[in-house]
Amino acid sequence: MPDERDFEAMRERIEALDPAQVREPDRPVETKAQQAEATALWAKDDKAKFDAVNFHWQLVTDIPVMAGALRWSEVVWANRRKLQEDAQKALHALVPVAEDLRDDVLEALDYVGDEDEGLQARIVEIRDGDSHADLVLDCQAVVDLARQHRALLESMNFDMDKLGELAQMGDRLAGALGGSDVGKLKKSEEKAVRDRAYTLLDNALRKVRKCGRYVCRDDEERLKGYIDSYSRAAYRRRRSREQQEQQQAQPAL
Repeated sequence: MPDERDFEAMRERIEALDPAQVREPDRPVETKAQQAEATALWAKDDKAKFDAVNFHWQLVTDIPVMAGALRWSEVVWANRRKLQEDAQKALHALVPVAEDLRDDVLEALDYVGDEDEGLQARIVEIRDGDSHADLVLDCQAVVDLARQHRALLESMNFDMDKLGELAQMGDRLAGALGGSDVGKLKKSEEKAVRDRAYTLLDNALRKVRKCGRYVCRDDEERLKGYIDSYSRAAYRRRRSREQQEQQQAQPAL
């Protein structure tokens, strides 16, 4: 299970990474963590060979902790994404309700203020724009406009409680809209930390594998433990797709 203690143990090193060197995951996080742990375990049988070339063995020892830190950062990032997804669902549920309330008040104002040119112009202005951000602004604008013309609405027995409902709806919409912003999600600190934790582990794994391939270059059985099988498999799948596409693109004879 992801361990926050692993993350805390690696926090300083994670935060010290140069942002320009940070990479996004090129494979599932759990795949990377498992590969790194397996490589570290494999390398223990070759420790003498690593020591012979003065490899910094602490890097191998740290890999399980780095893997735990990565898993924890992924959990935190996943929770952040879940909050964004929940906000999107809330937004989609609130929009039609807010639109109905807004339109109800505007139609009432349009009806009772038919001869008020200034009021009619303001109604047209509010109705312009159809984005979610426009709707948030519309809620408060309609409430303010209705309160300015309270006497007109009361003269037709309009339910003034709807203004309070619309104001509350605007606040809820604003919160849901902010939480559902995909652009903010991509730039979130949770994602940045996850990417740093991934990079830290990936850097360590690359160094261990490189050394392993060198010291085991004459031992085919040991060498295979330092080969990135995921990348090789992904390459073979990509080449297979490219060959199929080329074949399909060739004209029939």
